[in-house]
Amino acid sequence: MRSRALVGAFVIATLVPSCAVEADAIPTCPDTPPIAILAAQAVPSATLLPCIEQLPAGWSFAGTETIQSRFRFWLDSDRAGVRAVQVTLQPTCDTSGAVEVTPDLDEAGTRRFERPLTLPPRFAADRLYTFPGGCVDIAFRFQRGADPTLVLQVNQALGFRRRLELVRRVAEDGLVLCGAGAPECPGGD
Repeated sequence: MRSRALVGAFVIATLVPSCAVEADAIPTCPDTPPIAILAAQAVPSATLLPCIEQLPAGWSFAGTETIQSRFRFWLDSDRAGVRAVQVTLQPTCDTSGAVEVTPDLDEAGTRRFERPLTLPPRFAADRLYTFPGGCVDIAFRFQRGADPTLVLQVNQALGFRRRLELVRRVAEDGLVLCGAGAPECPGGD
């Protein structure tokens, strides 16, 4: 019965546009919403999945896009603008032109790259995290006049969950999540 509910939630989340964002459509870190499973299946090789720890005041979840080999979500800000942050999970990233920096302690298992694009008055930068089987590209595109230090709030808001934890959680429901840390997906992905 639960597997039918999960499948139903996937179909609804991907086919029906909506003005309101359902709680299970937000990729939160400690929970296992259906959208986390979609993200894992979009990039089955990824050993880490981007997620939202907790949004600071003024930030809101803006939506997702899930297609084969890519999972993306956006954050809006009352100060940085609409879609001020775009987070994309994909199998690989182009790190050319980016500078490798030491990842924070909570980013263990990743390599972190920073690519500044423009400075104020319109701040834009890319942050790339590479890890076994995947990459997360965080694109900061702040509106004109937004304070670049808002990046610090995003640092606190975003995190990673180990895909293996999600594989185990789904298995508790008697389901199988294929890919990294689980059986190979049909077609060899």
